Amino acid sequence: AAPPPPPPPPPPPPRWAARLSLDLLGAVGSLPTPTAGARLAGGLRTEALSLDLSVRADIPTTGGDARGTATATQILVDATVCGHLDVLSLCGLLGTGVVVAWGGSVDRPRTAATALSSAGVAAALELPLSSALRLRLAADARALLTPVELEVDGRVVHAAPPIAASLSAGLLLEIS
Repeated sequence: AAPPPPPPPPPPPPRWAARLSLDLLGAVGSLPTPTAGARLAGGLRTEALSLDLSVRADIPTTGGDARGTATATQILVDATVCGHLDVLSLCGLLGTGVVVAWGGSVDRPRTAATALSSAGVAAALELPLSSALRLRLAADARALLTPVELEVDGRVVHAAPPIAASLSAGLLLEIS
């Protein structure tokens, strides 16, 4: 009798690629008026899954009324897990950061900072430009888990809605 055939070889281990991206974005929600910003992200990806850490900084915006204004900016750090299907990715994200605000047109101007945490979802298209470079178009929506209120002379001049969102475009470099 012939010997049994050898077992099939094990599947190859997942191929990991290093990722680095830089996005420009427009955002609404946590600051007094819509703003622009930039996000730098890095992480790892297999065929179907990616893990990224990003840092985002927004341009300061000003809001208020005739009795006073508050200007604010934010810096966020996000951890993102995405599932990928061809050029589409769907993601979950957790974020933390700080909103820094300062008053203007008031008797006692001061600067204050408050912590910000959020959880949300994102979707992105990663369109190939070359074997390693992609155009990345993304949208995210996040629930603000900590309230963001800006006060001037003891009055709230901006209370962030419970949801913030952004649209972004950028370049993604992926190296195997």
